[in-house]
Amino acid sequence: RFYRARAHSNPLSDSHFPIPIAPDDVDLSQHYPRYFPADKGEHGDGDGDAEAPRIRFADVGCGFGGLLVGLSPLFPDKLMIGMELRDKV
Repeated sequence: RFYRARAHSNPLSDSHFPIPIAPDDVDLSQHYPRYFPADKGEHGDGDGDAEAPRIRFADVGCGFGGLLVGLSPLFPDKLMIGMELRDKV
């Protein structure tokens, strides 16, 4: 509302935040601490036997996240993530 986002962005330009190269480079504990605690094992339970929850929806170029906000009441038990290159958004 108070900021007009440009429709296009050059992903090769200098950004103010790091862009992960691969999904394994993303620290999911920052976004989902309940499911991926930073101080425990890879699966968050410490014993390694339980399977980690999977992200079911990824909105690439999510802008302000309107699609994910709309989907969240329809799929309340699914993990979702939005990825946006424009740092002001």
